[in-house]
Amino acid sequence: MSLIIFYYLAPAFIAFAIIYFVGIAPELKQHVLLDFAAMYYFIVRYSHYKFGHPVSQNLVLTPTKRGGGISEDLREIVLREYEYVQETMAQAMDDRHTLVNYFLLATGVVMAAIGAVYSTEGMYYSPYKNHITIAICVTLCVVAWIYFLKIVRLRQAWCDSCAAMNRIKQFFLVNDGLSDEDGRSPFLWKSNSIPRAGKKGNLFYLEALLINFISSLAIAAVSVLMLPPDSWRTAFWVPMAFFLFCFFLQLSAYTIFLEEKPSQAMKSKPQSLRALDLSRQPRQVILHEERVVFDGFFKIKKATLQFETFAGHLSEKVAQFSFIREPAAAILLYDEAAHELIFIEQFRYPYFDEHRDQGWMLEIVAGMVDQNETPLEAVKRETIEEIGYACEEVKLLTEFYVSPGSSAERVSVFGGKLGEKISEGGGKKSEHENIRLVRMPVAEAYQHLEEGKFQDAKTIIALLLARAVLERR
Repeated sequence: MSLIIFYYLAPAFIAFAIIYFVGIAPELKQHVLLDFAAMYYFIVRYSHYKFGHPVSQNLVLTPTKRGGGISEDLREIVLREYEYVQETMAQAMDDRHTLVNYFLLATGVVMAAIGAVYSTEGMYYSPYKNHITIAICVTLCVVAWIYFLKIVRLRQAWCDSCAAMNRIKQFFLVNDGLSDEDGRSPFLWKSNSIPRAGKKGNLFYLEALLINFISSLAIAAVSVLMLPPDSWRTAFWVPMAFFLFCFFLQLSAYTIFLEEKPSQAMKSKPQSLRALDLSRQPRQVILHEERVVFDGFFKIKKATLQFETFAGHLSEKVAQFSFIREPAAAILLYDEAAHELIFIEQFRYPYFDEHRDQGWMLEIVAGMVDQNETPLEAVKRETIEEIGYACEEVKLLTEFYVSPGSSAERVSVFGGKLGEKISEGGGKKSEHENIRLVRMPVAEAYQHLEEGKFQDAKTIIALLLARAVLERR
């Protein structure tokens, strides 16, 4: 509702008032107030552009350690930071009280000035009592907006301090391997207990409401003073309309300045793009235990951990396993002269174990990346070992994880042209490899792909990525 009032109803009221008081009922003499209302709305919108930055409530914690405690020096630094934040929060509260007291004092001075204008001496010295009173009330409205804006900024500072204190609290919990839900946590409040910046009913809101009410009364007083003599009784709705305009405009501004929702452009952004926003910091993970449970040709690691959910809370303790294997590299080779793709065929026990009658699989050239070797160097070496040819014009197509739910193996997939014959190929005898080179026309390869005859993930991915280029040749 605040958005509707701020962006639509307020300017619509100004437009309607201009049409009515200028074209339909000019005898009500609201011209000066119309000019002020338009100018006032411009000031509010400019303030929103300049100062209206909502407080972010989504804390993303990136602790330097995950359990095991922290050093005494670092603990001392963090505690001093906590004291500084605490002082900032207390200062925001004190400044809020001081601001309101000064505004009430300014309001009292204005009331005294108006009383002086309407006194016998004041009317004797100046016949323009209404004009002076209008100027005083308009000035009070502008001053009130400045004080109102200060209250909003102090609320932002207070909420930022709350968030900072909560981050420090989480820092200590994480580095001791705890969470909010852990019974050993010494803190009584939870991570999600930070109050909303625009929450109603607190002292910030009530004091902003007080300033808003006084400035709206001043606007209504201006309207009354501008009405023709003896007409305000029948046109009481005019000052009331301007009172409500000012009151609800500032009331909506309080909420919008502190809690404005993302723009429509952001809302229409696809969920997949928001999920892949690279500017977002990593989410929190608490690692309680990690150990290797199998160490052979490959490794299996077990971890007990908690991770931050999308709702902002920590999950329960869960056991996770990781199949550790060195990174691999693969290459889709193209024989330009024959317009053929190069594959290899070899026996694969896991494939045989599942099917029994189908142990040999058709794949692209691939192999493990040795230590101190890059993926590019690995595919060049594997091409010579497995098919006996060199490769040329090699380009990286993509990198992917084979099965990230259980395996840490990462595969780099390249594309390249078949070079000159160098060796016999067939694989390394010391590793009991028995590899056969298979040539296949490009069209036939993609026919096999559509029929589901390729069962190897890296081969399917490479074919799909290279399809647009190969079918143009």
